[in-house]
This record gives sequence, structure tokens and C-alpha cells, in this order.
Amino acid sequence: MKLPDDPKHAKHFAKLAKKLPVDAGERILFACTDSTLIGAYGFLLTDRGARSKDLGEDPVFTPTEQFVPEQIRRAPDAAHRILLGAGEAHEIPARFTEQQVAALVELLREWGEGRLHAEVA
Repeated sequence: MKLPDDPKHAKHFAKLAKKLPVDAGERILFACTDSTLIGAYGFLLTDRGARSKDLGEDPVFTPTEQFVPEQIRRAPDAAHRILLGAGEAHEIPARFTEQQVAALVELLREWGEGRLHAEVA
């Protein structure tokens, strides 16, 4: 997991911004991403929702309002795909373990339920 205020990740976030753009004023809370020679990819949670991009695919965005906490789960047919509600699928980099994906699912459920809040610096 990468945090946007960690100086060690600044270069990665600069690459990520080119491949997985966020809207003006949108704040990245954390990133579960990776990169290859062809670019950065993965999953972001922002103050507005979830964004993801798999290699060779178009970016996907789900606003927080469309999260369905009781439906957030790992896709039954793909170990690195998370479902946030009906038709809301996001890819997670393949290097993430089953345990890490499960932890991310729990975090997203708590976020969708409003039990977690982003601190404004």
C-alpha cells in the first residue's frame, strides 16, 4: 500500500497520475498499485471513490455513494478482482496475496459503511 504523502512514493504517484487520472481537487487516500515498463496500474481509494486500471484496460471509477458494503467482496472468478456493488469491479495487482486482498475488502467495507474517515492535513 502506498500513501501519497510518503516521499519514497512520489515518483510512482507521478507515473500513476498519467495512467489513472484523478479529478481536480480529488485527494488520493491510498494506492494498491504496481508498475511495469509500460506504466503504472492498480487500485486507488480517493476521497470521492475507488479508481482502478489494469494493464491494457481503461480506468474504472466507482463513486463512494455506489459502494454497497454488504456486497463488497473478492470476485468468485478472479482472485485479484474486487466487487464494490452490482457491476462495480476493480482490479488489484497480481502481486497482492489472498490475505492482502481480504484486508483490502474489509477496509473498503468499513469505508463504505462510513466507519472510516480521511483526515485532512
